[in-house]
Amino acid sequence: MTHPISKTLPDMRAHAHLIKVFQNPRTRAVVWWGIALGVVIGCYLIPISGYDWFMYWRSQALNTNRSQILNPMWIYLLLKPIALLPARLDFLAFGLMNVGQIWLAARSSRVNRFALLLSFPALWLLWYGQLDGFVMLGAALGLWAVESNKPLLTGLAAVLLLVKPQVGAPLALVYLLWQRNWKALIIPAGLTLASMVLWGWDWPLIWVRNLLVAGSPKIYQHPSNIGLFPYGLAAWLGIFVPMRRERRALFILAATITSVPYVGTYSLLSLLALRPPWWAFVLSSAPIMLGQGGYRITALAAPLVVIWSVMPWIRNRWPEIDQRLALVEGSLERVWERVRRQMTRG
Repeated sequence: MTHPISKTLPDMRAHAHLIKVFQNPRTRAVVWWGIALGVVIGCYLIPISGYDWFMYWRSQALNTNRSQILNPMWIYLLLKPIALLPARLDFLAFGLMNVGQIWLAARSSRVNRFALLLSFPALWLLWYGQLDGFVMLGAALGLWAVESNKPLLTGLAAVLLLVKPQVGAPLALVYLLWQRNWKALIIPAGLTLASMVLWGWDWPLIWVRNLLVAGSPKIYQHPSNIGLFPYGLAAWLGIFVPMRRERRALFILAATITSVPYVGTYSLLSLLALRPPWWAFVLSSAPIMLGQGGYRITALAAPLVVIWSVMPWIRNRWPEIDQRLALVEGSLERVWERVRRQMTRG
């Protein structure tokens, strides 16, 4: 008679083999690209996808109206060739470009590429065709460039961050200040001059003016708006707290998102690219599980990252707070241990 345990050995060996195969970096890359391309092609095949791309970016790239610009003109140097492709194929090309930016951002910051790709902000980016892929790549690439002393790439990262200045402008300025090398200004200055030749020397003035008067009470009340202005301005009090450079970059981006009048849930993608705590991925993807009501939960992600960023300093400054937090953490660990045991028994 065959022992019951022997029946499970082939299954265990098969599982172990699958785990071993998936640990191979090349295999993981193939799986990641398979999922990414599947998402992009799926979005392309569904006719109602690409609303933001067709309504805003494609139309503006084909018929540029300087009086309505809310993004720097140099972005159209890249968007216009894509917009000239046949309808729907241009959206496919834009989606492939966004997937490439997610890949590069994950490589730059060493964030989990699967968690980043399958997050709600990334899926929104690929479904609607938003521009936050540029900002996300700028955030991740800029930190890597500063730490690696690559001034030209720091300048490129600043250009990418400024595609959506309400999200990336403070971090772009900080990256340039950290780099402290005039070469970091070559790419921003070159693209600005080139765009001035094409669209007039005064477009930066028009752009800044439009940014200052942009928005309306109606858009501020949109469910996807996670900006907490004016109360969110308090987040910037943490700028004086000493912290490591990586945490500082994360704090600046989180404080920016928290303090502006309007920022969409999809803009959390840039925050996720800088390796926040795991719970930031869960909070930012709440609409997947909760639908429309999940947007209110996503608004917690940036302010909680602000608090998390300054927490080590607070715990060192006030030992009694550290002791209370240690008790809370111990209680949570005990609860989790009980849950784990129950699941194991089940």
